[in-house]
Amino acid sequence: EPASIDFFVHGTTAVINALTERKGVVTALITSSGFRDVLEIARGNRPDFFNLSYQKPAPFVPRYLRCEVPGRMSYLGEEVNPLDLSGLPEILENLKKEGVEAIAVCLLHSYANTTHEDQLVAKIAELWPSVAVVASNTVAREWREYERTNSTCLSAYVQPPARKYLNGLCDSLKTQGMKGD
Repeated sequence: EPASIDFFVHGTTAVINALTERKGVVTALITSSGFRDVLEIARGNRPDFFNLSYQKPAPFVPRYLRCEVPGRMSYLGEEVNPLDLSGLPEILENLKKEGVEAIAVCLLHSYANTTHEDQLVAKIAELWPSVAVVASNTVAREWREYERTNSTCLSAYVQPPARKYLNGLCDSLKTQGMKGD
């Protein structure tokens, strides 16, 4: 009887299934000028060095959905160039036309200073409140650009389906009489 449950723990493979089956949502990346190709460049190595036929898996965010904004922080977290969001409305309009449902935001050195990412996320929320947005400083505050960018893109890719699944589960349990959040 759900009404008698005091504590509920639930495990699911919904997120890993969305990743392995590539059934997340159309996702975009907004990054610092000059860094839109970090997903292809990665670490610059090949896992099977002597296999000349090796093909890297396609990134979860295709190149045409990766956009850049001017502005730069140093590795110490000091502003080198101010963030320029004047082109953001046009970027977002193009992403809307492409059917984007989630945006990953990963700016250079945001692990050291989140100010630019925070400003960008706030402006996206103002201009397009219904889109899911994930900032790298909330996912992986580490200095390696590829790992941070990729983790942020994957998080954005699965966030809407995961949210839909969990909201459905909560609604179902509440309908059945379970108390709590």
